[in-house]
Amino acid sequence: MPTITTLATDLDGTFIPLGGDPTHIESLQSIQQYLVDHRLQLIFVSGRSWSLTRQAIAESALPEPNVAICDVGTSIMVRQDSGYQINADYSDCLQQRMQGWDNQRVLDAVTALPIEIESQSPDRQTDFKASFDFPLADQTNVRRRVRDWINESGAPLSMVVSKRIDGKVGLMDLLPGDVNKAFALQWWLESKSIALSSVVFCGDSGNDSAVMSIGVNSVLVGNADEHLRESVIDLPSANIYSAKSDSTSGVLEGLLYFSQRS
Repeated sequence: MPTITTLATDLDGTFIPLGGDPTHIESLQSIQQYLVDHRLQLIFVSGRSWSLTRQAIAESALPEPNVAICDVGTSIMVRQDSGYQINADYSDCLQQRMQGWDNQRVLDAVTALPIEIESQSPDRQTDFKASFDFPLADQTNVRRRVRDWINESGAPLSMVVSKRIDGKVGLMDLLPGDVNKAFALQWWLESKSIALSSVVFCGDSGNDSAVMSIGVNSVLVGNADEHLRESVIDLPSANIYSAKSDSTSGVLEGLLYFSQRS
C-alpha cells in the first residue's frame, strides 16, 4: 500500500470537534502534530463557502489547509505565499461545463416553477452553484419538478439535496453536471499526480459517499449517518474504515489506521 501523503476531510460533523468536547480538541492537536511530523498535505472538502470555512478555522482553531474545496465542489482555494487564491484552471473547467448557463438564469427558472422553493441569500450563491430552500415535507415533489425542468430545458446541471440541522428545511444545490465534492477532489489530485491510494478521506454524511467511491482510503467517523453507511456497503472493504470514535477523534483514529498499514 502506498505511503499516505494526504488527509482530506469534511468539516461539519467530521473534522470540527463536536460540541467542544475536550477529547476531540485533544485529537485535533494530535492530528495537527501528525501532519507536521509526517509532512502530510491537508485538504478540506466542504459544502461551506470559503468565508464560512475561514470562520470555522478561526472559531475551532483548525490547522490551515493546503487546499480547501468549497461550495459543494464548485471552488478550489489553494494556499500560496501571499494567501489563498482560487484555482483559475478549475473555474475554467466548470465554466465550460455550464455551456453558457449562469447562476441568475438558473435561479430565475427554478423559482418560477409551480412549487414552494426560494433562492438562498446572495452570499450563498456562486458562479457555479445555485442554492435554494424548500419545505422538507415536500421533498419528493420538489425534486421531481426540478428534475423534470432540468431534463426538459437541457440545463447541464446536477442536483444535490440535503437538509438543515433542524430537519424542517430542505436545501438544494444545482451544480454543473456531475460536479460534486468527489469531482473536485479527483480533479485536484489528478492535476497534482497524487495517487488516490495515498489519500485518506474522512466524512460523516451521505454527501460524502461520492468521494468515498473514487478509490481513496475512507474513514466513516463514529457519528456517521445511516445514509452514508448504506452508501458504502458495496465499496471494497479494504478501502473503508469505520471509526469507533466520533468526529475529530474518529479522524485521528482512521488516519492512524491507514497510515500504519502503508
